[in-house]
Amino acid sequence: MLREILYSLAGLILLAYGSEWVLSLFDDPREPKRLQSKIPLFGHLLGMIQYSSGYHGITSKQTDQEIYTVAIFNTKLYIAKTARLIPVIQKASKTVSFRPFMQTASKLMGDAKPETVEVFGSEWLESFSHAHKNGLAPGRNLDKQNLRMGDRALVDIDALLANGKDGVSKVFLLEWSKYAVVQASACGIFGVEHPFRDPKIDQAFWTWQSYLPLHMVNLDITGKGYAAREIVFDAIRKYNKSIPSDASLVYTERLRTMQEAGIDEDDICKQQAAFGIAAFANTVPIMYWAIYELFSRPDLLEEVRKELFEQAISGTKETGFKLEVAALKTKCPLLLSVYQETQRLRHVHANIRKVTEDTLLDGKYLLKAGHFVMMPGQPVHTNKTTWGDSADTFDPY
Repeated sequence: MLREILYSLAGLILLAYGSEWVLSLFDDPREPKRLQSKIPLFGHLLGMIQYSSGYHGITSKQTDQEIYTVAIFNTKLYIAKTARLIPVIQKASKTVSFRPFMQTASKLMGDAKPETVEVFGSEWLESFSHAHKNGLAPGRNLDKQNLRMGDRALVDIDALLANGKDGVSKVFLLEWSKYAVVQASACGIFGVEHPFRDPKIDQAFWTWQSYLPLHMVNLDITGKGYAAREIVFDAIRKYNKSIPSDASLVYTERLRTMQEAGIDEDDICKQQAAFGIAAFANTVPIMYWAIYELFSRPDLLEEVRKELFEQAISGTKETGFKLEVAALKTKCPLLLSVYQETQRLRHVHANIRKVTEDTLLDGKYLLKAGHFVMMPGQPVHTNKTTWGDSADTFDPY
């Protein structure tokens, strides 16, 4: 019995290696070179499951190629690991496109009907993208949005001071960051009377967020994530019936373009609810790590405080203090550097595109239609050619 099992395992291993070898025979010599995994066919998939987007940082160190191929069964991921290639890929946007993922997101995150998914794959997407840019363009509307966010952020910071004992407040930093980001961002986007003031809606959003990976592969067996998502959908349905006057331009511009495209009103509500994933979930990690990186270094913290008081803060305790927000960017280089260095080292997002037509990238790399291009941040942000020998070290100076 044992011998039969061993023979079967040996046969499966040989079959796997043989299958990968056969698949590699169809590679065009102009395609980025394959990076072999220790386990054939699905080894890279296991690595991605184990290390998430950090896996690309591991594989990028195993080759000196600026773009290489990671194959999972018969699907290829072309991994670009240098800053030089990113604008080249972006210029090829007609055939190396993000549009297919907008369709996927509209369905898996926003539960869109088939006709709505079709709209998200049409030329209309250009006007939708333009509406986003217009809604977040510098000017009076963005100033109002930022002011609402700032006013709300002060509420949560003041609450820490009020609850402190001997000048010290202890909080679970991640939980506090999640709450503070949602409340401030929601004030900016939806207005002061936003739906996420309700703890039930706030909690439902984060429950939904935690189930997103399962929703991507339709494996929310218990339905708990879908139930939480429906709570958020219902909140936005109610909100959209009477949108307040202080709703942000980006929210109303998204609404306008979807209405003009003839998208079903209920689908519009669901897509607007899904906007929170970009507005909230992407902000929390960088805020959490920026606070951690700064406050875990007392000397750096003292320098940043000194810079702030000298360059951006005026007034007295008696008359009240005033913070010049513009000066945070223009006159506080150390504070800005801390933020940027946090983004550089803590960035986990991997931009992805689908190759819709065979494309010769940079005149030498052939990208085959039906496969994908990924531009992970970690290899680019820790490249020693760009950042020097201390590329892996947090250094805001």
